[in-house]
Amino acid sequence: MKNQQTDALGLAQAHGYCLMRGEETTLPLSREKALLACQEAIWLAKVIDRSLLPSIPDRWDAADDKNDRQQILREPFAWRLALEAAVIALRETYGQEIAEAEAMCNREEYFQAGQYLSEFTYLFDCLVEAVAETDRHMREACILSLISLVTDTELLDQQREYYRNTQIPLPWWLDGYLEMASRRFRVEAKASLPTKEWWVALFGEVPLP
Repeated sequence: MKNQQTDALGLAQAHGYCLMRGEETTLPLSREKALLACQEAIWLAKVIDRSLLPSIPDRWDAADDKNDRQQILREPFAWRLALEAAVIALRETYGQEIAEAEAMCNREEYFQAGQYLSEFTYLFDCLVEAVAETDRHMREACILSLISLVTDTELLDQQREYYRNTQIPLPWWLDGYLEMASRRFRVEAKASLPTKEWWVALFGEVPLP
């Protein structure tokens, strides 16, 4: 079953990447495969949220060189883009059913009451919530202050290329949010450095560079 879920998610991601690039796709995403893809994507979102993200600070401190640190920065965004591709494919294929389910009533009441049109709409709703939870944790200051350093690499521009020929909106980490966060953290870090007056007051002189 696990292999079937992994294969189904891979199919959904391939479908989603084609849609991102504005390419036509005939990849079949049957109902059975959509259910399996949702299950695997939920699992992946939870792995990112509960294992990958919490490990970043310690892995960053233990990294030996620039290449290791760049890989640490790339990982969450590579996996997050893979989740985005799957969600895009599922929405494109079953958009009407998803829209009908979401329109039934207030989403919070809808989720708590379990008033789902189908097993698929239930799983898709769980997926959307799992991805949202992952995004919330990616934007927490202790994680964001590190992963926003990805702006010093070419990764974000590479990911934006997927959206160059489509009207699909850019996800939050590609819409300029990370660049603004990176600038803010750099300003805060610079402001926290000891000033000349601090050195003189404490040691009577400013240390040589």
